[in-house]
Amino acid sequence: MRRLALVFLMSGCYSSHFVATGKPAAPSTVAPEVFTDSRPARAFHSIGWVEVEADPMISEATVRKVAAREGQRRGCEVLVERRLMPVSSLFRNLRQSLPSSVLVAHDGDEPRSGGGQAQGGSQSGRSDPTAWRHREFACGVFDR
Repeated sequence: MRRLALVFLMSGCYSSHFVATGKPAAPSTVAPEVFTDSRPARAFHSIGWVEVEADPMISEATVRKVAAREGQRRGCEVLVERRLMPVSSLFRNLRQSLPSSVLVAHDGDEPRSGGGQAQGGSQSGRSDPTAWRHREFACGVFDR
């Protein structure tokens, strides 16, 4: 029993989910390529967002694998980290899928930073190393 608990603690915890913003796609037989440093060369359009929550013990490679697994289930051909997406593309499909009461600006709210850094913070501006990481990836389908 102790070994099982130790393995669980060492493996870390994570979760993922999908937020649709466009026409859904059929699940894919191939995992999507995950872009965290640059955008893909081919044009694509977003059909939703894959969000991953992970504790700090989870490696960057595991976060990408978790995102890719969720993206494959949702029919993504490509996943692009949110910070790489132009602002205009973030809202293109969103306006069609949300009721107008949701589409209101909010004052003073800080956007989530993503980018693989721990969320949370202290007065000194440094991230809390024990806080869960929140990552968002645009789920895209290549333009044909």
